[in-house]
Amino acid sequence: MSAKVDTIPTTLSNARGMQALGEEAKRLILLRTSRGRDASGRTFQAYSPQYVLSGNVDSRRPDLTRTGAMLASLTVEASATSVRVYAKGIPYARFVNARRRFMGLAPDDMRSIVTAAQSATARAMGDH
Repeated sequence: MSAKVDTIPTTLSNARGMQALGEEAKRLILLRTSRGRDASGRTFQAYSPQYVLSGNVDSRRPDLTRTGAMLASLTVEASATSVRVYAKGIPYARFVNARRRFMGLAPDDMRSIVTAAQSATARAMGDH
């Protein structure tokens, strides 16, 4: 038996549900970045020896947390049909992302988001 998609009761079909997915995406971006991984799931390119010698960072292994401001600024905006995660008020985030792409979801992140959405839909339908 099939059901029309628009009749399936799910919290994902409103801004609150999309906000929850966005918050999960943000959490995954922060976790992956803290592990030194980019948006493709690969290890970030190491900081140059000169940058390390400048005293700005403790090691060559990037985690993008020198001041903490950029990652702390990650913001989630959601509507009933879309969600956006971005670095609010941090102009240099675009420059950093061009060199070490941290914004976006790695393949493992996407699987986690899909699993979360499927679980929420199953719960909403009573299929715990």
